[in-house]
Amino acid sequence: MFNLIKRRAIKSLKKEKNLLNQKFLEYIILTNAAFSEGHGTDGSNYLGFGILYYSFVHLLKANVSVCLGSGGGFVPRLMRQAQIDLGIKNKSKTILVDANLPELGYGSPDYINKNSFFRTFYPDIKILFKTTKEAIKYFEENKIKIDYLHIDADHSYEGVSFDYKTYKLFMSKNFIITIHDTGIYPGVKKLIKELHKERDIEILNFDYLWAGLSIIKPKKAPIKKILKPSKKDFLTRVDYSFGLIGKFLNTFFPKIYKSLRE
Repeated sequence: MFNLIKRRAIKSLKKEKNLLNQKFLEYIILTNAAFSEGHGTDGSNYLGFGILYYSFVHLLKANVSVCLGSGGGFVPRLMRQAQIDLGIKNKSKTILVDANLPELGYGSPDYINKNSFFRTFYPDIKILFKTTKEAIKYFEENKIKIDYLHIDADHSYEGVSFDYKTYKLFMSKNFIITIHDTGIYPGVKKLIKELHKERDIEILNFDYLWAGLSIIKPKKAPIKKILKPSKKDFLTRVDYSFGLIGKFLNTFFPKIYKSLRE
């Protein structure tokens, strides 16, 4: 069955000229993608927030993308697909952390089985069947720096706060973090409200779309000290800002102009 699906997807790649290959989305990205509707998918070929997950990896050329919690593998497959499309498949990695805790009421992840659809088409995604707390050891031991992190695991205030504060320590300098379900879970809403007070980050919250999504990026540090420009730098600025002055000096007093430039 999977081989047939793969052949259909490959065949469609040769025919379609859209930037987003509709058949590939249908056969690969959105097939067996449980819980993807919370990200805005609607049963057709519409990605919803998925276009952002793909784009953030593409934007950062993310060598390490990490997804905390999933269920159906929708987010990590978009992360990995972006790395493949960028041509960095062999030097990059996507890591999925998702504990098998059916007692919480969401059932077991679809990809427990090694022959699952998700693991068949994206076999090189590293899956840690652990809680986010248990998985910390893996990140510490391997000294992993995360470029793009998606948080969608424990939605209690304590749980999502732990995930954000703990995994933020593993982030690279120019990171992006997304937190899902910012529009429906009180605990997640509370965290986002608190994070708006943080001075080192900027937040854009789409809590009005589907289950909600917040995008977090580092705030650019202000320049604390302005160095005194050298004589040459000053004259360069004069030339560009007041071109007639530089042109006048160079035309009528070339020796003076030249001596000032040296």
